[in-house]
Order: sequence, then structure tokens, then C-alpha cells
Amino acid sequence: MSKIINRLGRGLRDLFGPEGSTKIMNYFEGKAGGFEEATNIVKAVREGSLNRRTFLIQTLLAGATVTFSACAVKTDEIDRIVDRELGEIKIPDKLPGKKIQSPEYYGLGPDCLLGVAYGGRHYGLQYVDELFKRQSGVNMSFYVNMSKYSQMPYGMIRSNIGVFADKGIIPMVTYAGDYGYGREGEILEMNKGAFDAYLRGKFDKNIAEDAKKLRKEGEKYGGFFLRVFQEMNLRRKLYDWASRNRETYIKGWRKIWYIMDNEGANEYATWVWNPYGAHSGHTDYSSKMEQYYPGDKYVDWVGMNAYNFYGISANYGKRNRSFRQLLNNGYRRMKKYHSNKPLIIPELGCNEFSGKPKWFKDMFKTIDDWHYLKAIAMFSLKWSHDRTKNMDTRIDSSRESEENFKNAIKNAKRVYGGKVPYKNYA
Repeated sequence: MSKIINRLGRGLRDLFGPEGSTKIMNYFEGKAGGFEEATNIVKAVREGSLNRRTFLIQTLLAGATVTFSACAVKTDEIDRIVDRELGEIKIPDKLPGKKIQSPEYYGLGPDCLLGVAYGGRHYGLQYVDELFKRQSGVNMSFYVNMSKYSQMPYGMIRSNIGVFADKGIIPMVTYAGDYGYGREGEILEMNKGAFDAYLRGKFDKNIAEDAKKLRKEGEKYGGFFLRVFQEMNLRRKLYDWASRNRETYIKGWRKIWYIMDNEGANEYATWVWNPYGAHSGHTDYSSKMEQYYPGDKYVDWVGMNAYNFYGISANYGKRNRSFRQLLNNGYRRMKKYHSNKPLIIPELGCNEFSGKPKWFKDMFKTIDDWHYLKAIAMFSLKWSHDRTKNMDTRIDSSRESEENFKNAIKNAKRVYGGKVPYKNYA
């Protein structure tokens, strides 16, 4: 028996290296039929029916289900390998006050909320609710508010935040710095130098007034997501707060957090830290995220945005990437460093191309494996921005895409589209 084990150990080291072989041996040691199963892995890789890199990355680190000749590794077994690598899978910590909790706390069953973002257009809630149900076949659980006017908390309040609560739809306020209360004021994401003006205190009074309004609405209707200074790890041209040094960005985040806290809004405001987390083009943006983390005290949920740009004319649109390929590294990093925080994807989109129906199907399969992911919002819009031209990330960009999205939701095990009883939760 010892000769078999030694021979197996050498085979694993040859294929996976010392670190990979140790992880595999640790897993299979003592497991009934484990050595036979491990031997089949070595055989499958050598025969070419299982790719070595796929096994290491997807099986050991991402939790995928891998099936090959003479051997199948089940998802729950792989989860144990992932746990050993990245820490135990657990329910995120319960948040204080009336903040938005991880779905498990609401007793919903499926534990990944499904929402939508319709970009910069200012739609009424009833229209948005009906549109998403037609596109997806289910009700949305949260709505990402992003238009110029509704980027202000005041704009969200003007749209009647109470209607969201009554429908069980969690609102996400994208607070990007338009303090004009319905006028074309200074918009932080557009105006060069506006972030520096904010740091100097130019908008403190306006932010405090917004915080008071948010506190009053929270007292009536409960918690809400609050997303500020998103995608800070992208180019400065896109956002005035982007690509700043670590100290400047974190100073800006904590400044607005303290203003909200002083006015009592943080009893309800659920702070979402939201870098761009995808591997787009030749750049893995997830590798640049962590330096901008403001600290556990100032963050309630962690988030990542991701887009499959395949088909657009820019160089980062030349390669098709699946949902797993876009976010695998980002997911691993978030789980490794922030396992106590729920993970949300506030903006997720795939450009229209012939493989988009399958892209949706594979996306929901991956979500079923990724238990740390607690919410996703589809960015359902035709849009252009900077070098990104003619993107069509609508759910219903084609009949086939729409039907596949609906069918994939029906078969998904973890995705929940429907009412969330957050209004009276404490």
C-alpha cells in the first residue's frame, strides 16, 4: 500500500507541483476509495480528458463541478477543498441597526438576491418592476438607482423610497455627488477636481442635509443600500475619484461615512464598497481592489462590477469571457479577505452575441456553486461610455437570450427573485 501511495504522490507532484499535490493528498487521504479516485485524476489528466490547469483553478479554488472518465468530484466535496483554501463557508455577520442583511436572515430559502440596474434613465418604479418581470419572468429583489438626478439620495427619496419598501424591493442609492437637488449641479463623476473640492469640505453641508433626509426615510421604511465612489480601481478619466492613491481615496470614503453617521443615517444606510472586479481584456482588475478597502468599520457589503465586452470594437472586446472567467479571481479574493461581509454584484452585463444565451445559462450554474455571492443586479441597457461603444447588455437583447435567461432562473438553485421583508426587520 505504501508503494502505491508513494507512486501516486510522485504522479500528483509531476502533474500539479508540490503545493497542488499536497492539497489533493490531504483531501483524499482517509476518504473511502480516495486513493483510487485520486489515481483516476492522475490518469484523466495524463489522458487529456481533464485539463491540469482547469482542475487546479476551477476545482481547488473556485468550487466548480468537474466530471471526467471513471471519476466524478461532487460540488459539496469540492467545497471542502475550497474551505481549506479560503476559510470556512459561513453566513456573513448580522449587521447592526436596520441595515440590509444577507438573505439568510430573511428566511427566503434561496440565498442570492436578483436585482436590476437600468443605467442613467430615470424610470418610475412601477415601469421598472413590470419591465424586469417581463424580461426575466420573476420580480426583482433590489433596484440599483443610477440616473444623474437619482444618484442623489434626495432623488431616490423624491421617487418615494416608501414604495420600494411596500413592494419588498430593496433600493440601492448610488451616491456619486450630484448635490444640485434636481438641478444640473457639480457632478463628481464628471467634473475634474470635484473630488478634491469634496475633500476640502465644499459639499459637507449638502451631504449632511441628505443624511438627515435619509435618516427620516429610514425611520419610516427601513434600510437601503448606499453605494459611493464605485469602480475606484479604473482610470481617472471615468471617475474623478478613480486611480487615486490609497490614502486619498480612503480619506474620501471615511469622510462621507462620518457625516452620515453624525446625522444618524448609518442606522439604515448599508454601505457597499464596489470596485470593478473583472478580468477584462489583458487586465485583471481584481488585483487592484484591495488597496482601496476603507476598513471593516466603514463597509457593510463588498461588491464587484463585471461586463463581458465581447463584440465591441475596443481591444478589450476581442475576447469572450464567461461569468466564471470574468470574476473567478475577484470572487476568490473577496472570499479570502472579506468572508464576514456579504458579496454583491451591483452591475453585471454581457454584450449581445450569438453565445449570449449560453453565457446566461453558465452564469446561473456558477452562481449555484458560489455560495459566498449573495446578490447580483443585471445591467439591462443599450449604452456607450468612453471607449465602450454600442454595448447591448439588455436581458432581452435577443429572443434567445431572454428565453434562456428565464429558463436558467427556473433551474437555478440559489437565485431569488421576489419580495424581501426588510422593511420591519430588526
